[in-house]
Amino acid sequence: MNADDVLAVDQGFVVRSADIDGTMTLWSPGTGTELQLSRSAHALLSRFAVPTAPSVALGSLPEPAREPALRAITSLVEGGLLRPHGNAPGSGEAPRGLFGVPMTTLGHAVSDPGLDMVVVGVEYDAGASAQSGSKTAPDAVRRVAASLFAPGSDRGMWDPALGRRMLDGARIGDIGNIGDVVQMRNGPVLDRLAGAVEAITGSGKLPVVIGGDHSITHAVVRGLLAASEGEIGLIHFDAHTDYLRPARGNWRPSLHHGNVMSWIAGEERVERIVQFGIRQRVDDDPEGGSKTVVWGGRSSIDADVDELLADLPQHLGWHVTIDVDVLDPAHMPSTGTPVPGGFSTHELIDLVCRLVSRRRIVGVDIVELIGEGEGAHRSALAAADVLARTLDAAFRPSAERQSGTESSSR
Repeated sequence: MNADDVLAVDQGFVVRSADIDGTMTLWSPGTGTELQLSRSAHALLSRFAVPTAPSVALGSLPEPAREPALRAITSLVEGGLLRPHGNAPGSGEAPRGLFGVPMTTLGHAVSDPGLDMVVVGVEYDAGASAQSGSKTAPDAVRRVAASLFAPGSDRGMWDPALGRRMLDGARIGDIGNIGDVVQMRNGPVLDRLAGAVEAITGSGKLPVVIGGDHSITHAVVRGLLAASEGEIGLIHFDAHTDYLRPARGNWRPSLHHGNVMSWIAGEERVERIVQFGIRQRVDDDPEGGSKTVVWGGRSSIDADVDELLADLPQHLGWHVTIDVDVLDPAHMPSTGTPVPGGFSTHELIDLVCRLVSRRRIVGVDIVELIGEGEGAHRSALAAADVLARTLDAAFRPSAERQSGTESSSR
């Protein structure tokens, strides 16, 4: 192992037991490997929650502690808990990210002037109240995305349906996944995500986040707000409002995927949340407010685009958050809380493009896909297609603004 090799935590291990002294036994269902991890080894492992090199991870340690820590890292690699960044265990394949782009690190991504977008996967579903499994989504989307869009250059690919090149000129980097071997609800992984989004946004690039359950969007918004001044809005596609009333204060005890918009609405600098596809019936009447606008069910499909855009003030930067259960279960079977009566994939893409191409987009996330089990492959294909089209719609106006040309309506 080279001290400059980028390593990531293998999320295939699960906790079999944990002792009061902090020692835990980890087990890999895939390989049958069982490992004991001391409290100090777990603390060392947590330094790789965001893929990084040992030389960077150990940089803050005093000199005498670095050599034994490096030996401990070597043991974690030999045990399979740490693996080369971007490689599936035992694959031997060169690291590739979303749409087949090369994997990179957060440090390299934010300092690379050639990148326009940076992809972050979040292996986290501790905020899900129903079915878990969305922590497997980032890699599931990556596996299928290159079958839909894998450009051989930064000129994108010709799309016969659009009659033009898609993501023409867009340069994308992928830093891999953020996660922990031991999931802690509303724990450090969300702070690391917020920090990554802040760094990406602060470097002038578009953060593209693949969840994970919907509670991760709170961390994304925190990162966006920390990196910029002024107000932002959210364009929210979902079967559920995830909202009752604005929530403020300490979010850690109670944030989950079903109330994430309440916490986001409680942020002073979030000016507007516009929701599309909402159709879940609830007991309580949601409190109306100036921040939230709901286009229920399929009402937005046939609406005039100018009527939709009137709810999206043009002066705001907009974060796009897509819960895949906005799609009908016939098109998205592999999600935790499906609701009948949703959009088709084509309808969602058309709606997203009509809105996103006409507003300044500051971030994108897609959440709540379950990446394993029955229906997961075709669900991941749908999610990857929606994501690719969303990024294309977001990038074109940005590229045209930079070149001094006008964005044309479609």
